[in-house]
Amino acid sequence: MENKIVLEHINKRLSDSKLEIEPWAHKFIDNIFPEEFYTEIINALPSNNFYKSRTEIGQKAKITNYNKERFVFILNAVNLKTLSKAQNIFWSSLATIIFNDSILKNVLNIFKETIEQRMKNLSETEKNKLGLKNYRIYKKAEIIKDFKKYHLGAHTDNFNKFITFLFYLPRDKSLENLGTSIYKNKIEIPLNEVAKHQSKEKTKNNFTKVKTCKFHPNSLLIFPRTNDSFHGVDEINIEAKERDLLLL
Repeated sequence: MENKIVLEHINKRLSDSKLEIEPWAHKFIDNIFPEEFYTEIINALPSNNFYKSRTEIGQKAKITNYNKERFVFILNAVNLKTLSKAQNIFWSSLATIIFNDSILKNVLNIFKETIEQRMKNLSETEKNKLGLKNYRIYKKAEIIKDFKKYHLGAHTDNFNKFITFLFYLPRDKSLENLGTSIYKNKIEIPLNEVAKHQSKEKTKNNFTKVKTCKFHPNSLLIFPRTNDSFHGVDEINIEAKERDLLLL
């Protein structure tokens, strides 16, 4: 399928879908890719041996109590060359699509108010980490595979995150309860703790689960990162089935 057609479809779905503002700004969108293209994505997923544990390749993951059952395949030139020729071509093409500036501009407009509020009211912690001017936005994409009894406590994402896209890539709805849950904190969480993954106990005691964005095929959860954007995976994958996502 032509990149232009896929890109136009994504931008239309982004624009047409409803903006949710409770408990924080986000959109949960179905049919984010054309159906035919989504089938191509599923068929092009790398086999398990191409993924590496997040905690093995990232020091931050160890510090923030990241679940050891999350494995990643970073979409960069080095990794793409390890795939078959057909997979390399497909995922390189998909990266070109989701990295397109028109998607960024669209999303910046959708979440303009939330983003402006964050940038006008940066905490001292954020100022120290991000600086005060000359900001640059970098785009990074990873194919995610969660194994076994995966669980992810409430967290906001790291301070240097700007916007998070979670593309769900299941083959069917059998794992729908393992979608991303959206939380509202019951108590004030210290700023140096918001980005860390809370334990299952703390998530249950200190947060209210507002809803779960069900893990349905071809859907997207997108939100700008703030100090209130608490989310996680509430249910435990008892059946130990693989959970595939594309993270941008």
